[in-house]
Amino acid sequence: MDDSTQHNLAILFADVAGSTQLYDTLGDICAESQISDCLSTMIAVVGDNNGHIVKNIGDEILCHFPSANLAASAACTIHETLADKRSDLKVKIGINFGPTILKQGDVFGDTVNVAARMVGLAKQEQIIVTGSFYDSLINPDNFNQRKLDSLKVKGKDHLVDIHEILWKGDDTELTCFLSAKSILETKQEWSAQLKYHGTECLINRSHPTVSLGRDNQCDAVIHSQQASRQHAVIISRWGKAVLQDKSTNGTFVTLNTNSSTAYREASDEIFVHMEEFALPETGIISLGAPAKDNPNDLIYFKYL
Repeated sequence: MDDSTQHNLAILFADVAGSTQLYDTLGDICAESQISDCLSTMIAVVGDNNGHIVKNIGDEILCHFPSANLAASAACTIHETLADKRSDLKVKIGINFGPTILKQGDVFGDTVNVAARMVGLAKQEQIIVTGSFYDSLINPDNFNQRKLDSLKVKGKDHLVDIHEILWKGDDTELTCFLSAKSILETKQEWSAQLKYHGTECLINRSHPTVSLGRDNQCDAVIHSQQASRQHAVIISRWGKAVLQDKSTNGTFVTLNTNSSTAYREASDEIFVHMEEFALPETGIISLGAPAKDNPNDLIYFKYL
């Protein structure tokens, strides 16, 4: 392929989950050795499926494939190979398909940006793909999958369909998911309200994403120095407001309180770090520190 040309490609990001904690637990030398072995395994699988490595940075690889099927096959094989090796390391994968600019061995464009958003949504051992990717599969029935939701993705004016490829081949979770979906479709429109320093934000089906952090581009700009610039996102998912923590210090959620002083006596405080948590009916969010240590920058939420 020539440089500065555009092709329809499958873009795959694969990220080793929990690598930061591994360095802290095992020490630099042992952790680097395990991560390096995991990356080598992924790179070999990509090559076996006619993929091309674009970048190998730290604990993540970026690669592209000429077809969606090859990318899906590679993603499933990565997880299967690591499981067969009984590796302690787990990987999360995000994939998109569409027009991609190839220039000097690198990839650019909206397709790449959205693929990066997909790996950000994935949890360990998950393969999260866009609707565009899934629609590009030849014989998609060869891959067990479930549609998760249609979400607002940063930088996109429209909702993006999100699917998960179920590489383990177990449809138990799929059955439960579809049953929950059929029930939720009968519910009335819902909203969750966030309050911070007199400012209110709503999250619902028509406004399905609210970002939290110190960055001025966030929907709710939190002034606490404990907060990361892009700290967390709250998304609408099947009738629930789901918190996705993306921060260094984590997020603390105090459950079932709607008074400004109740956090002082509350004992049910959940720590969420680099994972998802479905918010309860009402409570308090504290970015980067427990609520009792962060009284001036608390976010109050409740379902309406």
